[in-house]
Amino acid sequence: MIVFNLNLKNKSNVMGKLFKTKMLAIGLAVFQSLLGEARFPSESGFAFKSQGLAHLYQAQSSELFWDQVEFEGGTPLVESIPADEEHVLLTFLFKQSNESVKGVALVGELAEFLLPNHSLAVIPHTDVWYKTVRVRKDLRTTYAFSVNDQNLTPAQAYALPIEKRVELLESYLIDPFNQQEPLNGFSVIGLSNAAKWILKTDVPKGKLIEINFKSCLLSNERKVEIYLPYSYRSDEEYPLIVFLDGDAYTKVIAAPAILDHLIAADKIPESVALFVSSINNEIRNKELSCNALFDQFLVEELLPWVRGRFSVKDDPSQTVVVGASLGGLGATCVAFRENATFGKVLAQSGSFWWGPGELTEGNKWEWLTTQFTEHDKISLELYLEAGLLDVVSIGDEPSILESNRHLRDVLMAKGYDVKYVEFNGGHHQINWRESLADGLVQLLPKNPSKD
Repeated sequence: MIVFNLNLKNKSNVMGKLFKTKMLAIGLAVFQSLLGEARFPSESGFAFKSQGLAHLYQAQSSELFWDQVEFEGGTPLVESIPADEEHVLLTFLFKQSNESVKGVALVGELAEFLLPNHSLAVIPHTDVWYKTVRVRKDLRTTYAFSVNDQNLTPAQAYALPIEKRVELLESYLIDPFNQQEPLNGFSVIGLSNAAKWILKTDVPKGKLIEINFKSCLLSNERKVEIYLPYSYRSDEEYPLIVFLDGDAYTKVIAAPAILDHLIAADKIPESVALFVSSINNEIRNKELSCNALFDQFLVEELLPWVRGRFSVKDDPSQTVVVGASLGGLGATCVAFRENATFGKVLAQSGSFWWGPGELTEGNKWEWLTTQFTEHDKISLELYLEAGLLDVVSIGDEPSILESNRHLRDVLMAKGYDVKYVEFNGGHHQINWRESLADGLVQLLPKNPSKD
């Protein structure tokens, strides 16, 4: 059975088109044949994993097929696999009839996992390019298409000058038949078994206050936003949640809305949150790479300013620091160094592969994991997560997934209170947006159990 997993937004327009092409008269019946066994031309030897594509090859009618794909909900096609309850066939489709196009490739997290077999094939005498893969039903990821792709490996793409990398990213095309809202220039996939928090929109909303904060220690100024729960009172003290890469958490991951929902649902206590934005990529790379001066800025400048103006608890067990990617590394580093301030860490796909450049070759990577190994255990609770598709490695550095697993093993061997989760996705905010609530509930439960 073919299952289209996305909601249709423009059904009325497509319906009219279907009437004009008589699809309502004959198309629906034709499309039902996709549910049965496809018969392939005996002389061709051409076969598809996807029943839908097998039918198209017989019919040679791409116009009717594209109309029906859009009518039924868009792309990618999602088809069940007989006798396999855990996987589905996922078929990506790209429409292109320009003869100058010599190749189309899938790009994104799933494509990196598939390398070097990420190119689409074209169905002869049609404008349909396709790629069918078998994936688990809990996949959540993003993708795009690259026309006349350069077939660069992740290492080669990373080695390009920054302007060339930007040019490469801007050349990627989203999937026009995918009816989910794209995110940061990529199309989105969320299959049926991918964990998802259903956020209520009719809950009381907290207040977000924006300021510019000048740091004497860092000699710079940045945007900082303070979230106050909807029933905030100055005569009560609240837990504090500090988010690194604040802009990403407010604008893309929608952390304020997630906090509103969790508080209204009694999943976490009413809390104050601090969103600390990065100034630019160059400064971000310096500040979040286990930078002791940045840690000092948080503890000696920013948090005292917050506590002097808002009613938050001065208790490490009620102070959580959150970050993703390099921010996950930075969050864990500051909690390791400044444990009297931060007692809990939520690291989403943390860049624990990182190591200072001056280290010797034999101890080049995973600096923070080495620190946890060599130092006595401290009072610290951690929630770590990483994606099963986060396997790209540049040079000899370990991948995000590999380095997160290594840190988990070290922490568990040392007796730390650590919750480790792996999700079926890659290194993208689309995953962190869905899993943030799980980490917050784990670290700041409304009614923690008594031992």
